[in-house]
Amino acid sequence: RLKQEPSLPADAQRVVAVPDVVQTFAEPGDILFLACDGMFEARGMTWSGVAALLKESLEEMRGDLPRVAYKLLDSAFTRGSRDNISLIITRLDEVWSPASTISRFDYDALGKVTVEPAIVNGERVDLRAVDGAAVHPEGEPVQVTLF
Repeated sequence: RLKQEPSLPADAQRVVAVPDVVQTFAEPGDILFLACDGMFEARGMTWSGVAALLKESLEEMRGDLPRVAYKLLDSAFTRGSRDNISLIITRLDEVWSPASTISRFDYDALGKVTVEPAIVNGERVDLRAVDGAAVHPEGEPVQVTLF
C-alpha cells in the first residue's frame, strides 16, 4: 500500500528503496546515528525532533550510548510508532584500535538489558550486563557497537 501508487515512479512512492546519502567529514568523538523509518513515524519524531532528543539524551545519560539508544527506542515506541524501530549509535574513537567487539543489546519494556553473545576479535565471548554496560567475563568493560 505504501509502495503501490500507480501514478508515481518507484523513487517517489511513500516508501522507497532509494537511500538518503550524506557525505561528511567525521572527527574523533563524533556520534554516528543511523535509524530505520520506524524511528521517524511516531508523533514528534521528525528529523529535527530526533536530533534534539539525541542531543538531550547524550547529555542526560552522560554519553552512555546503550542507555541513549534505549531512550530513543522507547520514545519512538511510546509516541506511537507502529513499525519496527531499529537504530545504530556509536562514538568514533580518537585512535584506531585493532580490537573490535560486536554485540547485541536487547531491552525489555522495563529497561532491563540482555547482552547476547558477542564477537571479540573474531571469537564468541559471553558478555554480561553490569549497570547497563557490557562487561567481559574477566570484569573489564568493552567497547561495543550496537546493531
